[in-house]
Amino acid sequence: LSCPGMAKVGSVMAAGRLLRLCAPCSSRSSRAVRREWRKLSSERESGEQTHFGFKTVRMEDKAKMVGEVFSQVASKYDLMNDAMSAGMHRLWKDEFVAMLGPCRGMSIVDLAGGTGDVSFRMIDALSSQRKLVGGAAPAMDTHVVVCDINAEMLQEGRRR
Repeated sequence: LSCPGMAKVGSVMAAGRLLRLCAPCSSRSSRAVRREWRKLSSERESGEQTHFGFKTVRMEDKAKMVGEVFSQVASKYDLMNDAMSAGMHRLWKDEFVAMLGPCRGMSIVDLAGGTGDVSFRMIDALSSQRKLVGGAAPAMDTHVVVCDINAEMLQEGRRR
């Protein structure tokens, strides 16, 4: 994007398409977003089809099907990530947590957190900080919340 407000650029995911939003150029961006949203809505209403694995399915059925897949694999999700990334996803998540640098007193919200593996890493990082300071740590004043659309993924995180 070439925009004078690059620092204020955001993104919105709508029906599988990434829409860029820019605060300083909001009138132009708003028009573009509305135009794209109308296009997506008309596609959805027309019963357009899309792909799901090796099948062709109706656009409005795909979200439910994706949700069902996540429900079915929740207990094996992290193992699947290990297999698909050859374990690299663990390094990526560790680097992500290190970049964020969680500190005591923070409120952390893990959106689309699934089984909470990133949140668990945040808590581990905070626990390590307390050990480095030495002695018994006072009650933890950091709050970590995991949000996910899939109840089975969250349940798997609770189980852990």
